[in-house]
Amino acid sequence: MVYAILHASGNGNSVHSDDNMIGVRPSPELTLLLACDLSGGAALQAAAGAVPVGFDWDRFGHLAFAHDMAGIVGARLVPLVGEAMPAGLAEELTTLRRSEVAMSMTQLELTARLTRALDAAGIAAIILKGAALGHLLYAPCPEWRNSLDIDILVSPDQRERAEAVLLGAGLTCGDPAGRVPLRGRAMRLLLQNAGDFIVPHSGQLVELHHRICRNPYWLSAPFDALLGQSVVLETAYGPIRSLTGPVLLNYLCWHALAHMGYRLKWFCDLARALRHFATPGCVAFAEAGGALRHLELADAVLARLLPGVDGGMVPAAKPCWNRRAAAIVADLEDPRDIPTQRSLAGLPAELAFRLFLARLAPGGRARAFELLDLTSDPRDAAVLGLGPRFAPLYAALGPFLALRRMTKARRA
Repeated sequence: MVYAILHASGNGNSVHSDDNMIGVRPSPELTLLLACDLSGGAALQAAAGAVPVGFDWDRFGHLAFAHDMAGIVGARLVPLVGEAMPAGLAEELTTLRRSEVAMSMTQLELTARLTRALDAAGIAAIILKGAALGHLLYAPCPEWRNSLDIDILVSPDQRERAEAVLLGAGLTCGDPAGRVPLRGRAMRLLLQNAGDFIVPHSGQLVELHHRICRNPYWLSAPFDALLGQSVVLETAYGPIRSLTGPVLLNYLCWHALAHMGYRLKWFCDLARALRHFATPGCVAFAEAGGALRHLELADAVLARLLPGVDGGMVPAAKPCWNRRAAAIVADLEDPRDIPTQRSLAGLPAELAFRLFLARLAPGGRARAFELLDLTSDPRDAAVLGLGPRFAPLYAALGPFLALRRMTKARRA
């Protein structure tokens, strides 16, 4: 895609220490992208007709693709701007929109089919993000909420049975648990919150979650409590279940902040959730005991993004999050790739990010897990074969095991 690569991601530098950025508003390009998702029809038409002189369409196209929002732009903005948008960009956005509509329907059919299969086996399943968010927050056009994979949450004590159901439905396991010694499986499940399953012919990824967050001390409510804050949504292919209420907003805040690379569509999910629940902010609606910091930061980021977009209240922001919120918006202006593998070169950035997550973490155990997760790898469970009570040993030996894997990979 031409416009997807015109502006390659920058070097990752942001404005974490630049006080001059604290009052800077989002760029016209990022603001219009926000409007494509959040503004009503008349407001979006007005925004499209008021594109300022010097508007950088190349940069706008790059942002749309990088934030995985090109489909909604093709659906909503392209018909409104006419010849103001370069023809090449308009064609790419329109083409991607068509493919995303088809992919959305395929994902929805598979999501509903797997939900039925799990239900037939007596296994309750909650769909995280994806089709569930599309139908809850983006109706009547759920295809506007693009997703690359399907995330299914089940109770931890039903995980093995759920795996068997997915395998029986024709999926293949991307990470066979059988490779891990029996005594190490509990540690494997502690170090990762989901397993990968693949649809053979299409390559569609399905993630089977036994825990809602990677860190077990974030949103640590038992599955039955999560099930109690869920709702069944009727779709064209049958019912699916979604989180709702405060637990959904808590989860969306965590999801938007807990990646080494931010995506605008995740903050749009949050803004739509605030509108859906008719609440002025994340803290106001989703307070959960003392776990407020991720909610406060999410409110601070939305307070910077939403003033330029019609159609919703702007959350109140605590000044203590000004610098971090400014840095996140700066990263949204220059989106970076989200690392899928660890490397020595990326270690300083990962360490800084883990320290940031530790600052957000709801308590000492959550912070300790961030340290364990930084120094360990789920594959270590297959090597050591020890249980969770040996977590300090995993933390101590993890870097050496990682170095051994890197050395073997280079020799291969």
